[in-house]
Amino acid sequence: MLWLIAYVIALIAAAGILSERSRAPVRARVLFALAVLAVPFVLETFGWMLLGDEPHDLIAAQLGLLSYVIGPILVAWYFLYRYPLPASARHAPKLKSFRLAVGAWHRHILFLGFMAFVVVGIGATYNPLTQWAYDRVGQHNLENEVVRAKLADQHFDIPMRYFVIDAYVPRGYWPKAKNRRVDVGALSVYVMLPDLRPFYPEEEHLWNLEGGGRGDRVRMTIREDDFSEPNVKTLRARAAESGEPLAPETAKTYGVDLHDVDVDAFLYARSLRLFPRDESEAWFITCTSPEDVPSPSVL
Repeated sequence: MLWLIAYVIALIAAAGILSERSRAPVRARVLFALAVLAVPFVLETFGWMLLGDEPHDLIAAQLGLLSYVIGPILVAWYFLYRYPLPASARHAPKLKSFRLAVGAWHRHILFLGFMAFVVVGIGATYNPLTQWAYDRVGQHNLENEVVRAKLADQHFDIPMRYFVIDAYVPRGYWPKAKNRRVDVGALSVYVMLPDLRPFYPEEEHLWNLEGGGRGDRVRMTIREDDFSEPNVKTLRARAAESGEPLAPETAKTYGVDLHDVDVDAFLYARSLRLFPRDESEAWFITCTSPEDVPSPSVL
């Protein structure tokens, strides 16, 4: 209920609009009251989507002032300007401060509370309206945003479309990248085989974003620590000790033909691990069991 505190100005303005029976018909007053209640949420949502997850404190304060104070007041002022008091009204036809109609305040509060919950409910859930807004802003972020990272004293500038699993999937839209370079210990990007291309909306059906295995999608990770030959040898020894060698017939169920590739295969931790027979090569592949996913899955 903390949002009600920031909503005070919008609620008062909406109550005043509903009370101005001599200015406008019921339909106009209801529409403007809804607009006043929606303005804070709309401005706040678009502001955070454009500014990213961590805007500067001063920018965040200015966004809050615009969303919860200036926005509702501007809508209320436009209502007064659009519907001036008629000449036959008791008071002179000029802009007046809001007032609650005597005897009707309880109906206004009940109606405003209902409308406020409807507005917040629509804005806080995924629905065609919010998804449309997310798609409009997210498309711009997908095409223009660049993730800036610093890893092991190296600078990386990577387009947002390489982070589909970490950026898009949890939110349902493409966020704005942080406006600074971030120090990280590891960096993962997601690409599609065989040409290691990033995500494009027209190929979304190939990415299996809603589950069902990874298909041709792979994750590539750059690590700060030394993940070279000694580490691969350690992992190989652990898989050989705790796992079991995979027979060629069983390997075929994973889509691997051991007769055509120069690798050793082990079943370890419910997954298939492939290591190069040439132990000087520092790489390995982990494949998920076909019993766990309905389509091929490779890490």
